[in-house]
Amino acid sequence: MKLVLTGDIHLGRSSSRIPGSVDPEQLRSATAWLRIVDLAIREKADILCLSGDIADQANKFWESIGPLKTGIERLAGNGIQTVAVAGNHDHDVLPGLADQLPSESFKLLGRDGKWENFRLQLECGEVLNIQGWSFPRKLVTTSPLDSYKLTTDKNEPTLGMIHGDLNSPSSPYAPLNLARLHSLGSGNWLLGHIHAPLLIKESSWVLYPGSPQALDPGETGPHGPWILDVANGRIGTPVQIPLSTVWYENEEIDLSEISKPNELQSIVLEKIQETGNRIFDQAGTSLIHTSLRINLTGQTAISHIVEKTAEEITSDLSLTIQNGTISVERIENQTIPQIDLIEYSKSKSAAGAVAGLLLELEQEQDHFSEAVEKLIQITVEKLRNAENSGSYGSLERREVNTELARKYLLTSSRALLTELTGQIDG
Repeated sequence: MKLVLTGDIHLGRSSSRIPGSVDPEQLRSATAWLRIVDLAIREKADILCLSGDIADQANKFWESIGPLKTGIERLAGNGIQTVAVAGNHDHDVLPGLADQLPSESFKLLGRDGKWENFRLQLECGEVLNIQGWSFPRKLVTTSPLDSYKLTTDKNEPTLGMIHGDLNSPSSPYAPLNLARLHSLGSGNWLLGHIHAPLLIKESSWVLYPGSPQALDPGETGPHGPWILDVANGRIGTPVQIPLSTVWYENEEIDLSEISKPNELQSIVLEKIQETGNRIFDQAGTSLIHTSLRINLTGQTAISHIVEKTAEEITSDLSLTIQNGTISVERIENQTIPQIDLIEYSKSKSAAGAVAGLLLELEQEQDHFSEAVEKLIQITVEKLRNAENSGSYGSLERREVNTELARKYLLTSSRALLTELTGQIDG
């Protein structure tokens, strides 16, 4: 028995922050869904498992229902059954779809937040129990595992499916506990909600398949569905098949040895090409574009021109790499001037004060002074206010904590120190 596993497709969305020269049709989640359908048919799969958030909220219903229904009907025409659970984004979309399709084509498990077991037996005799729970509403603050009471024949393999937030007990999106998951059913679980692919292997496995189409720069690395075999009454280990047309990547470049502007351009270009070739070698045939975020670090004699060069690279650079293109979406300038920070911090000047702050921020948090602790808390409050602003209501909320605030302060301190020392040296 062969299964294709995926989730968090978010039909209605597209990969973001990609240059306009890239074909927008190839960036759509709906197009990625069709590639998943093609893969399942090509691999002669028996079941396609969807772990929720297939559609991107109810306001995308009309945009998503057509491709989703067409894909499921194509799968059914090739003898492939689709089994799904609903997530927080599509808790009200998937039940409506299930009502329009025959159960032998599309099976939605766990309606109304009630656990359900689906037993499938192929003509060859292979059996699989799939157990699932679906979001009954947008927010679920208690663990769905608390109401799990299903039982099956222990000699038959069982796969669990649920959309939820692993090891985050205060989450409003169905908090899940890893140890508890491993103790239920056969311990093999397909999850949804987190867009970064994650396979946790112990005696059994827990899988976040991730978004099959990488949707924003936070979703780095390879993305695509996973394939799983069930043979001789045993569930195998899932294997990822990269299908995303976009690959986001973060790279760090140390400029400590750089002393001339042309050296900066050369080392950055070399790193971009090296990264692009590595990614295209790894990604498979679907990839058409790589988007980079570059972090420039180190103490360098040319820190005063790094920012200008970074702006030129992000606005002007577009390279062809193998069968696709590569661009730089953002460059973070974390460089500082080639100075003795400790000596500078002893001076009673603005630059000295910033150097001292920078040295302290680079330490462990339990070594912070009371003044720096207060500064971090003020930064946390301001970042939270910005995150909760109505202007950003349609965006995913980041977790604002002291570590995020420290990173913001480090970036600002480095930029300010570069400016101040440039004025002093001048």
